[in-house]
Amino acid sequence: MQKIALLFPGQGSQHLGMGKDFYEQTDIGREVFGKFEKGLQRNLHELCFLDPEGELRSTVNAQPAIAAVSAAAYALFREKSKVTPSFVAGHSLGEYSALHAAGVISLEDLILLVDFRSKLMHSAKKGSMSAIIGLGEEKVRSILEKASPLGIIVVANCNSPSQIVVSGDEGAVNYASTSARKEGAIALPLAVSGAFHSPLMESFAKPLEELLEKIYFNDASFPVITNVDAVPTIAGHDFRRKLVKQLSSPVLWKQSIELMVNKGVDVFIEMGPQQVLSNLLRRWLPKITVYSIHDLPSLDSTLASLR
Repeated sequence: MQKIALLFPGQGSQHLGMGKDFYEQTDIGREVFGKFEKGLQRNLHELCFLDPEGELRSTVNAQPAIAAVSAAAYALFREKSKVTPSFVAGHSLGEYSALHAAGVISLEDLILLVDFRSKLMHSAKKGSMSAIIGLGEEKVRSILEKASPLGIIVVANCNSPSQIVVSGDEGAVNYASTSARKEGAIALPLAVSGAFHSPLMESFAKPLEELLEKIYFNDASFPVITNVDAVPTIAGHDFRRKLVKQLSSPVLWKQSIELMVNKGVDVFIEMGPQQVLSNLLRRWLPKITVYSIHDLPSLDSTLASLR
């Protein structure tokens, strides 16, 4: 019997037109977008479908938009499928969508938290991030050690054995990127407003913690593999602490995927715009079955394959 895990993407997966057919062709899609628009007090569907001022790239817009599309994709999947996943996991922002999928937080609280988090992270104007592709973690850490005299720099995301994101003070990140290119790697600056998942985010922990204290966290219906420790988590009270820590801690995505595979997961389904996590997995683990639900045709083809 197949073991299935659901994955939810983070910032960077946004694109013009995302969620359009969910909204225009399904009642559930319109309902999810409507609740987001009510909670956010802005026209989210126009932002996603038209992006008139190019604002979709901004953290404060991208994060709620991605969460809305992911929530709509999951709601449609749940309506049309009897699949009970063995695990769920979300990459950074996507962890909030994973918690909603597992019944830990309501849709209304998902909207409230993502709106607050996006504004918090948008205000982080210090530092930068870069994705290093083609070097192993040990080599990247060696480069970071040499870059550290220029400022704070850490591994922010372990995405796969050959894709690692670094985060920190701009000078140190630039040095590390240049050093990685000299080693034959690709180093891509990320279009973000600050040094996410690094110690430079620690000052934002208290405001988030204060809001999280007001949110009720249910126990998860199925285990959530959490970013900060790659541990299957069910107890509701554990998520509050882990979400605070997530702001300034690395996303252990590689470790999370490895744990799920070791636990027998042989099918991964990404739910959200584009196929960022799906494509990463296909390159890394070509023998694993991977689906992506990012529009109605991909929903239908995934459901047909699962049958």
